[in-house]
Amino acid sequence: MNGETFDDPFFGYMRPRPPRNVSDETREEIKSRILKHIKVE
Repeated sequence: MNGETFDDPFFGYMRPRPPRNVSDETREEIKSRILKHIKVE
């Protein structure tokens, strides 16, 4: 889990795992923004 990459369906490609200091709320906010971006396109 430390520094590994994982398949993020929101990006569709392998990317670094978010830092541990990133809170779940922040991650959910980022995901919601990404989903809004996808819907707009």
